[in-house]
Amino acid sequence: MLPTEQSSPVDHPGPRKVIIATALHPIDEFRDQEERMQGVETIVDQAASQAALMHLCQRLDLIILPEEILTGDSRAGTPADRAVKIDGPELERLREKSA
Repeated sequence: MLPTEQSSPVDHPGPRKVIIATALHPIDEFRDQEERMQGVETIVDQAASQAALMHLCQRLDLIILPEEILTGDSRAGTPADRAVKIDGPELERLREKSA
């Protein structure tokens, strides 16, 4: 585009607000991994709904969750015992939810 040409909003949408949510949740509330995953999915759904209401139907870009939300209490076993696999069902469910 030449400097003398005028741009329209379509040509240059400009900066966009990034929508970020944070969540705190007691990790000991969940009894097992399935209940933990359902709880995380509920938290993500609630954050996404709130973002859409507060920010003119924009999507949630990022949610920050407690570090042990998927693995449970760090005092329960070794990190290797509690770790979720990068290609495991937990992260696959979160990938599907973010689509």
